[in-house]
Amino acid sequence: MSRKAAAILMLVLSVPVSGQGAVTDAAPAAGGEQTPEQAEDRWAGLSQKQLVALLDDASYVTRCEAEWRLLTDNTLGSDELRQYMLASVSEEQRYRLLRIARHHVLRVIREERFSNPGAPDAVIGDRASIGFSYEPAMNIRSDSEQPGVAVMATMPGFPGYAYLQPGDIIIAVDDQAAGMIQHQFIATTWFTDRIAVHNPGDRIKISVMRGDKKLDFEMPCAESAALKEMYTSNGAAVATLSEFYLKQWLLARAKLIAELPEPKTLKPAE
Repeated sequence: MSRKAAAILMLVLSVPVSGQGAVTDAAPAAGGEQTPEQAEDRWAGLSQKQLVALLDDASYVTRCEAEWRLLTDNTLGSDELRQYMLASVSEEQRYRLLRIARHHVLRVIREERFSNPGAPDAVIGDRASIGFSYEPAMNIRSDSEQPGVAVMATMPGFPGYAYLQPGDIIIAVDDQAAGMIQHQFIATTWFTDRIAVHNPGDRIKISVMRGDKKLDFEMPCAESAALKEMYTSNGAAVATLSEFYLKQWLLARAKLIAELPEPKTLKPAE
C-alpha cells in the first residue's frame, strides 16, 4: 500500500448522504451585510429548541448554521432528540435531525468504548484522529493558490463530521500553515505530522477556507483505533459503517421515529 493510501485509510473514508430535500431558499434579508460580531450575536444564547426550529428556516444558510451548532453540542442526548423529532413539522427538519442524531448516537458509543478508561476493554493511549478523508488541495482545485489539504468526506461520530464539510481546504493546523512544498506530499507529511503530535482528547485548531471565507475551529481529537473498528474500507474512496455500529444506529433511529405520525416522510438513506 502506498504512503498516501495508508494515510487516507487511517483517517477513514466516508461519503455523507447528499441532498437537502425539496426546499426553495428565500433571498437573504435586506439591510446590508452583517459584521462577524453581529452575526455571532444573532446566535448567542439560542436554546437547543430554538436552533431546532431554525432547521426549517427559509434560508439555507440559516438551516446549515443551526445544524452545525447542534452537531457540535455534545450535551444533546437521545431523549431531547426524540422530543424534537416528534415536534418536527417538515421533511427538511426531520432529515437534518436524523443527521444530527446519527452523529451523536455514534459519538456516544465511540466515547464509551474508546474514551472512558473505566469501560471494559477500553482503548487507552491510542493515536489521535479527526475522522475524514482528504486529498492535496491542488488535486481538487487546480486554481488553488493556497497550499493545504481538501476535505473529501467526513464520518458521523467523529469531530470531523461536526466541524468540517466536504470541499473545505485546510490551510493551517495549530496555527502552523501549510508550507509552499510539493502538493503531492502535503497529505502524507505536513498534515499527518500535525495530527501525530496530538493524543486522543486533545484540542486541535484547524483553519479552513470554505469558499472565500476563512474559518477557525477548535475541536477535540478522537481515536484512530475507533476509526478502524467503526468504519471499513474496500480500498477505494468509500467507507461504510461496520455491522455492529450500523445496527446500533438503526436501533436508535427506530426509537427516534417510532411515534411519528403516518406517513413518515423520511430520507431512506438515513
